[in-house]
Amino acid sequence: MQKEQPYPKSGDKVIVTEDLFENHTALVDMISITKGSIGTVVSLEDYYAYLERDGHSHSDLVANIRHCVENRSGFLVRWDWVMPPSDSDSVVLGRKGEIEFMSVRQSGIEWHPADQIAQTKGN
Repeated sequence: MQKEQPYPKSGDKVIVTEDLFENHTALVDMISITKGSIGTVVSLEDYYAYLERDGHSHSDLVANIRHCVENRSGFLVRWDWVMPPSDSDSVVLGRKGEIEFMSVRQSGIEWHPADQIAQTKGN
């Protein structure tokens, strides 16, 4: 029997270990999310509520995200803390409170089970 690969669950914490770039240009770097930012893994239901609260519809993109989450190729993160960019000419696209899809293959992020963080916090 093949051992199941670890996969982040709702409530787990995500820490960004390097700037995740959206686009490099000669004038400005567009950074998706910055090194040191922290987020919480959320459920599809939380994501749907977030979209409805912001007046977004359930589009084909949402169907694709649902498919990826259900197949464990990605997960959803609500940013709790977004660090400012180290370069003042950079623009950070991620904002506190926003929910973003992350691929499980994405480099530059670490996730930690919520129960491990709670155990560490008490010691």
